[in-house]
Order: sequence, then C-alpha cells, then structure tokens
Amino acid sequence: MKRTPFMGIRWKWLCVQLLAAVLVMSASAVAITALFGLPIPFLLLAHPPILAGAAVLITAAGTVPGYVYGGRMKRKLEQLADAVYHYERGYFTHRIPGNMTLENDEIGVLSAHLNTMAERIELQVESLQRLASEKSELGERLKAAAVLEERQRIARDLHDAVSQQLFAITMMTSALAESVDLNADKSRKRLSAVQSLAEEAQKEMRALLLQLRPAVLQRATLKEGFEELLQQYAEKHDVSIQSEIEDLHGIAGGVADHLVRILQESLSNAAKHSQAASITVKLFLSGGQIHLKITDDGIGFDKARVQASTYGLRIIRERAVEIGGVADIVSVPGAGTQVHVLVPCSDREQEGERSS
Repeated sequence: MKRTPFMGIRWKWLCVQLLAAVLVMSASAVAITALFGLPIPFLLLAHPPILAGAAVLITAAGTVPGYVYGGRMKRKLEQLADAVYHYERGYFTHRIPGNMTLENDEIGVLSAHLNTMAERIELQVESLQRLASEKSELGERLKAAAVLEERQRIARDLHDAVSQQLFAITMMTSALAESVDLNADKSRKRLSAVQSLAEEAQKEMRALLLQLRPAVLQRATLKEGFEELLQQYAEKHDVSIQSEIEDLHGIAGGVADHLVRILQESLSNAAKHSQAASITVKLFLSGGQIHLKITDDGIGFDKARVQASTYGLRIIRERAVEIGGVADIVSVPGAGTQVHVLVPCSDREQEGERSS
C-alpha cells in the first residue's frame, strides 16, 4: 500500500480559521449597528479605511495561528502515518520520536501506545523465531534418536534370532563334516536340523525386512495401503490372507499412518512367532470408532509367560495410544492370537464416511 501524505490538512485548518474570522467580523458589525442604531451601509461609507484595517487585523488574527497550528498538527500526523507504515511491513523496531509521546494530548497518548505495541510485537516475533528454531533442532534430535533406537532394535533382533541361528548352523555344519563318513543317520539328522535353522533364520530376516519396508500409504486411500501391504506379505510368506477392508474416507493422515504401522508390526510378529496358516484382517467403522482386527490361527502364546512389555506388543499399544485409541491383544496357546485396535473417530471423519 502506498503512503498518502497529509497534503491538505494545513489549508483545511486555515479555511476553517478564515471562515471563523469572517463570521466574527460580521457578528461584530451587526452588534455595532444594533447598539448604535446605525445602518451597515453608513458604517461602510463613513470610515472605510478603518473598517478595512479592522477586517485585515481580525482575519490575520484568526488565520496566522491556524496556519501555524495546522502545520504542527500535520507533522504529528505524518509521524503517526510513517510509524503505521513501518509496522504494516513488519519493521517493528521503528519508534515514534519521544517528544511526541510526552505530549499530554490524544496524539501523544496514541504515540505512546503505538510504541508499546511495537515493543511487544517485536518481543513476540523474537519469541516465535526462537521457538521455531528450537522446534527444528528438537525435530532433528528426535529424528536422530529414532534412527538410533531403530538401529539398536534391529541389532538386538539380529543378535537374538538370526545371529544365534547362523552360529548354530555353523557349528552343526562343522560337526556334520566330521561325522558324515562315520554315521550317516546322525549326519542326516544334523542336516535336517541345519535346514530347519536356516528356514527359521530366513523367517526372521523376512520379518525384519517387512518392518524396514517404507510405509505403503503412497496410494490414495487407507484401503489401498492395507491391500498393498497384505499382498506383499502374502507373496513372501506361505500363509493364506483373508481381508475385509472398508474404504474409510476423511481419516487423518497421522491416524492412517499409525494404523498401517500397527498392521505392519502385527504381521511381522505373526511371521516370527505364530506359525499361522491363515491371517484375517478387518478394518471397519462402527459405533463412532475405527476398528482394526488382525486374527491368526497360529500357536498363540501364554500371556502369563510372555511379558506385556515385549517389543512387538509394546509398540502396537504405544501406536494405538498415540492416536487416542487402545489395543486389546488376546492370545490362547494352540488357538491363535487376535489384535483388536479401537480408535475414536472424529465428527469430521464420520461425516466424510457418510458422504462417501
């Protein structure tokens, strides 16, 4: 916006003063005629020089102070306009001169308030910038911490499962090489054990790769993301997949991402531990809540013997809590496991689902 200078305020003030002087002079003439009973034409003809001089003096007495005062007022308003112009463009370090703020009139009070406002906004801007920098630094630290934690988890999983299995394979193959000519039956048993260990190690590696695979929500909907993840899982594991996935609309991106991660972790746990022949996945909206159910027919586990803080179970519960939901994990030895996640659905999400 272009600044508009106060070009006419002095002249407007001068015109007002001039008009006031004319009115005073006219009122004086009327008063004289009324008091002395003389007509106005007689006054104009009797002493014209005196009357003209009086008119000039009266006019000057009104207009000169008006001109001076109007100019002073114009300069004050220009200072205020210049300050507002700077604040409009974000220059909050600009200040109105102190001599104006000390004057005991409306413009002085307004000037002081504008300076105070600019100081407070300047402090707020500095605070916002500092918070933004701290947020950025915190985000980088959190990202680095998350990467480190994930590396430690992968290293722990590799050490606890794959590394030990590979070490056992190495020891058994060494013993097999020594006994292959001496005892064929014993060698065949050891060879079968090596094969089983290799298969277990392969399962562990597949489960880890499934966890490391990037999120599949590159597609348009949550349903398509689920279907792609299930298809990838079925291609790499000898298991039957049944799914009933509703096409939920209006789900927040963060909620959708957490649901995919929960499904990903559940499938990874099933690949490592369940020995399931089939897995059923359901995603639907009911009673104002999003329901995600993952059920397998594997060997299950005894909750009394398996700690609730086991990493796979803990991360499922934590992800559910992060989106305001809960995760109910039920397992019966010999009968399989079910993970049931319930997440509250906002009014906007329910409206989006109804409109679809």
